[in-house]
Amino acid sequence: MKAINKNYIFQQPINYASNDNKLSLAKCKKILNVDGFCYTDEEVIKIRDWLYHMVDIAIDALDKNAKKIKTSN
Repeated sequence: MKAINKNYIFQQPINYASNDNKLSLAKCKKILNVDGFCYTDEEVIKIRDWLYHMVDIAIDALDKNAKKIKTSN
């Protein structure tokens, strides 16, 4: 299995309509900084952006799958 360059993931453009749709930094910190974890603002932003990026990928995959199902029926 090929290793993933983690820095590459964070350098990818993220397609959002606006930052207004994202969870606030304060909300993300509240969720992430539990059980002794203490992420910096920069780390929280990177984690939040990475998660949004993964959601974009999942939604694209679901859309493509739904289109295949529609055309096969």
